[in-house]
Amino acid sequence: MVSQFPQDYMHLVLLGVMRKLLHTWCSGPRRRRLSAQQIQVISHRLEGYRPFIPVEFQRKPRSLLHIRHWKAKEFRTFLCYTGPVACRGVLHEDVYNNFMLLSCAMRILLSPNLSNRYAAFAGQLLLAFVQHVKIVYGEEMVAYNMHGLIHLANEVASHGNLDTISAFPFENHLFQLKRMLRKAQSTLKQLVHRIMERQAFPPAAEPRDPPPTFFRPINTVRPPFQYRDCLAYAGVFCRTVRFDNTTANSCVEINGRFGVISSILRRGQQPFAVVQYFARDNNLFAYPAPSRSFGVLRVGRLSAAEHVVAVYAMNKCMLLPMDDGKSACMQMLSGL
Repeated sequence: MVSQFPQDYMHLVLLGVMRKLLHTWCSGPRRRRLSAQQIQVISHRLEGYRPFIPVEFQRKPRSLLHIRHWKAKEFRTFLCYTGPVACRGVLHEDVYNNFMLLSCAMRILLSPNLSNRYAAFAGQLLLAFVQHVKIVYGEEMVAYNMHGLIHLANEVASHGNLDTISAFPFENHLFQLKRMLRKAQSTLKQLVHRIMERQAFPPAAEPRDPPPTFFRPINTVRPPFQYRDCLAYAGVFCRTVRFDNTTANSCVEINGRFGVISSILRRGQQPFAVVQYFARDNNLFAYPAPSRSFGVLRVGRLSAAEHVVAVYAMNKCMLLPMDDGKSACMQMLSGL
C-alpha cells in the first residue's frame, strides 16, 4: 500500500526541506545562520536575476527578506535554478556542498530524460544529503521530511518523474474553482452547479498541437542565403514555449551545445532560429558531479558564426549572469 501512494515533492521538498534550509540560513541557530552581509549579497543577486527569468516562470525571484511569503514555485526556482548560482562563493563550503546534493538530485528526478537513467544515482545523492545534514546542522535538523527524501528515487522509478506525481496541478486548479464562485454563501452548491453546466455545455476543444504563432516582424534582418525566402520575426510561440531575441527567452540548447537566438525565421508554418553558440563552456560546479551531467554550464562570449536551427529541435534554457562576467546556463526542466 505504501508503494502505491507516492509522496508529493511540493510539500515534502519545497515547502518542507528547502524552506527549512532557507529559514535556518536566515534566522536559525547562530552556528549556521548567515550574516546580514551574506543575506544581502544573495538577495541582491536574486533580485538582479529578475530580467533574466523566462516568461514561462510565473514568479520572479524575491529577496531572502521576503522568505516568509515565498510560494512553492519560488522554492523550486531557487532549488533548481537560481540558488546554485546566487549562493556560489557566499555559503560556507560544507553548507554549499550539502545544498548542491539536494539541488542536483532534484534536477535528476524532475527531468524525464535524466530520471530514466540516473534515478538510482539521485537516490544516493539524497541519502548522502540526509547523512551530511546531521554533520552540518546537527541531529535536530533531521525530521520526518528529511527521512522522506530517501524514498523519492524509488517512487520515481515506479511512477515516473516527480512532476507526474506532484500536487501542483491540483493546487493550480483551486484558482479555477475559486473563479466559479459568485458569493460567499453556499459555495459547494455553486461549484456543483457550475461543473454540471460545463459538463452539459462543454467548451470547444483546443487543438492538441496548435501551429506556431509568430510575432513582431523584423524588416532589418537579412536571412542566410539558403533561407532568403523566409520572413524574419523577433519571436515565436511553439508548443506553449516562447522563443525570442530578448535576454530572458533567447538562450537555447541544441544537441548539448548552448547558444542565443538573434532572430526567428518563418518558412510557411515552419519556425527556424538564427543561433550563435557560445565559443567556450565549462562546468559550473564539480561536486557532487560535473555540472554538465545535469544540463548546467558556465559560458562566456558568443562566437561570431550564425547557425539556422529548427525550433522544434531546441530546448529552452535559463541564462543567469555571474559576478566574474561569465554566465550560468541551465536547461529548463519540463515542469519549470
